[in-house]
Amino acid sequence: MHSKPLTKYGSFERADVEHAGYEALRASVMAMKSKRIKNLAGYYNGTLDRLVSEESERVLAEM
Repeated sequence: MHSKPLTKYGSFERADVEHAGYEALRASVMAMKSKRIKNLAGYYNGTLDRLVSEESERVLAEM
């Protein structure tokens, strides 16, 4: 659900978005194990947003 708008207009490659989603999920599960997280979906969404932002900044810096 989170990745469809990112790949819809060709803004990001599907593989990059899938990798960011996997990393966000992994970070969310690890944080859930080590911290008390009240909203896992919110934590995942924030982590995914941060990872996608970092990726877009990296791509823009390469241009």
